[in-house]
Amino acid sequence: MFDPKSPFNIPMLPNNFDFNQVEILKLALKANNAIAKLNSLVLVLPNPQLLVKPLLSKESVESSAIENIFTTTQEFLKAETIDKNNII
Repeated sequence: MFDPKSPFNIPMLPNNFDFNQVEILKLALKANNAIAKLNSLVLVLPNPQLLVKPLLSKESVESSAIENIFTTTQEFLKAETIDKNNII
């Protein structure tokens, strides 16, 4: 049983877990197909970074909060735009 006073006392996974269950394999195949479809769509985009950039910005804001630096995504994007425009 998990005890919050002892965080490293994590319950073990079952030894007899069967990863070959049909339900798990069907879900894995569905996920694999979705990733393959996404990969093929990214190849036809003129600028794939348009999809990645918002995720990186959001991650930057959230990781800054962990370091007690609080900002909003809007403030972050505004500061990033100003920085790019002020580079000589």
